Amino acid sequence: MKEHKLKVLNLDDNLIASLSELQSLATLNNLRELTLKSKQTDNPVCRIPKYADAITDILRDLNVLDGTHIIRRLTIKKEIKENREPNEVKSPEFKQIPFDVFKLIK
Repeated sequence: MKEHKLKVLNLDDNLIASLSELQSLATLNNLRELTLKSKQTDNPVCRIPKYADAITDILRDLNVLDGTHIIRRLTIKKEIKENREPNEVKSPEFKQIPFDVFKLIK
C-alpha cells in the first residue's frame, strides 16, 4: 500500500453531498484532520444525521473533524493481540470534545 503524507485536509464549501464521495479518503493513511464545515460554510453531507459517526467509521485514524477532537475508546480484542491492522478493530464508542476544551485538559 502506498503511504500518503497528507495529514490535514480542508474540504469545506466543496458541494460534497454524499458519504460515498468521501470513501476514497480512506486511502489517506496519515490523514489526521478533516474539515467539511466551518463557521461560515459547509457541505451538504454535513446535514446528514450523524454524519460525523459515518466519517469516523470511514477514516479510523482521524483525530480532528471540523475542528473537534475525536476521542475513541478501543477495547483490546483478539485482532490486536494477533497484530492485525488497527483499522480492523471496531471502535464503536467515541465522544467529541470541542478543540478549545481539549487544550484546557492538557
